[in-house]
Amino acid sequence: MFPQLTPEERKVWYIDAVRGSLVINHGVTGKTADVAIKKYQLQDRLNRFPEIQMHYDTDDVADEIVKLGYLANS
Repeated sequence: MFPQLTPEERKVWYIDAVRGSLVINHGVTGKTADVAIKKYQLQDRLNRFPEIQMHYDTDDVADEIVKLGYLANS
């Protein structure tokens, strides 16, 4: 059984999972993924509405980041 994560640890995990999806599925570097995640304001979204944001699949969030063009100028 996995240990229970704190709300802050869950946010870190979620951001890391989105970052991993961008790297693996969209072929960008970790640094480029980090810039795109920052432009998308994922941390802010998680802070304001954590349960709503974490309801979305991390691969879908990565796809939305790409669709909205946040990788274009990273």
